[in-house]
Amino acid sequence: MRRDTGFTLLELVLVLSILSVATLLLTQSFSGYQHEQRVRRSNALLAELLAAISGAPPVAANGTEQPFFVGDLGRLPRAVTNGNDRTQLTLGELVERPEFAPEYGVFSAKTNLCARARADGISPLPMDNGVMVPMGWRGPYLKLPPGAESPWVRDGWGNAMVSKNAAEGRLDFSAGELPNRLLGADWAYGDGVAEQSATNGMPVCFIRHLGADGLSELTEGPADSYDRDVSVAPVSNAFVRAVSGYIRLPTNAPAWAVVRVYGPNPDPVSEADSSRVMAWEWREKFTETGGRSVPFVLTNRTARMTAGQRMIRVCTYDSGGVTNYGNPIPVRLLPGTSVLNETLTAESSQP
Repeated sequence: MRRDTGFTLLELVLVLSILSVATLLLTQSFSGYQHEQRVRRSNALLAELLAAISGAPPVAANGTEQPFFVGDLGRLPRAVTNGNDRTQLTLGELVERPEFAPEYGVFSAKTNLCARARADGISPLPMDNGVMVPMGWRGPYLKLPPGAESPWVRDGWGNAMVSKNAAEGRLDFSAGELPNRLLGADWAYGDGVAEQSATNGMPVCFIRHLGADGLSELTEGPADSYDRDVSVAPVSNAFVRAVSGYIRLPTNAPAWAVVRVYGPNPDPVSEADSSRVMAWEWREKFTETGGRSVPFVLTNRTARMTAGQRMIRVCTYDSGGVTNYGNPIPVRLLPGTSVLNETLTAESSQP
């Protein structure tokens, strides 16, 4: 008697059902894995942008800090239009040298203070002689992938990191217009600024990717883990509130002391002004006995100092009119308050 070894219809239906469920689960799992990888790539892109702009987290190679935009130019990058299309704003200054930005070099502070410093009442002094300030654009600060069209930077889903220029009119998301990925403020120096749509020439204070759906949570409401917007804030890592330390007064009292920090001009008004040096100054008169170390705290809220490699110098003069100068010292300013480890001294009569 021959036995039938084939599948019944019910068995085939069961097998096909199991295969369908398994395929669905595998597809969902693979799709979730793809989204996770894209989220990671997008978050990594934000980290790269943060490092390129404000040097945080610090990127080091062989003990040498990598260049970053704020450190070299003394300001945040501005949102710039994409060629003739004034409705699209990009981070083009990270990959193309901006107008009024000199090529990186070493510039003398001697009688060469910028218009911004002069407007703040800081005029050239003999102490500026011999101070050489490294500054200028030495990008590109962002490594674009091979074949990428500059200045387009894309997240893990292939969406370009560009924004709609709010100055061109109100956004209509239903019409597929670009949500804002580049956000700024009218005064972008980190004191309680609120996110707002960037406009052409506005400093970029916040950058975000918009998740898998490419839509802003501000218009779409709560989003799941793959659609969630993620932001970084270069502005919070860019600015120095104060530089503090100690200086040693001359032995004859009373004495005046002047400390200057030198760096790139944050707001050049002309091509010539772009290569001139900005100076931030602290000065005070002391009436106590000289020869002691006294603290100083240098702040400036008009033209805020930025993080990066800067130069600092001190000079002192006593009641007899004797002026002494310290050597120009390179310092690395950090966001927040930078504290100098060594006491500044002025021992040379030569500026």
